[in-house]
Amino acid sequence: MYGVGSEQLFVWQQRTDGRARWERAAVYPVFASFLHLLLSADGQTLVGVTYSAHGEIHLWRVDGMTVIPERMLTVEDGSWLVRQPAISEDAQYLAAADPRDNIIRIWQLKDARS
Repeated sequence: MYGVGSEQLFVWQQRTDGRARWERAAVYPVFASFLHLLLSADGQTLVGVTYSAHGEIHLWRVDGMTVIPERMLTVEDGSWLVRQPAISEDAQYLAAADPRDNIIRIWQLKDARS
């Protein structure tokens, strides 16, 4: 499980002693406030949409409890327009509603060859 706090990305894992509890496994510094945080269906890509006028989409590669920064995309008109984001099944694209224009925006997250 993943979560964001004050300039930190938290990775949580379930306890192995059989108790239904989560414990913090890792903490990574981040320099943004996030509006959305999504994990791809295959569990290998974590996507974070910032809450800022500049608008950024951060991508991390997930390897177990390790989260590795991969790349960053810019949202032209600001990330507050990115609503109800969804990652494609193959983690190649991010789609989101844009309530201002009543359209769906699509970003290519990865090169189709990767």
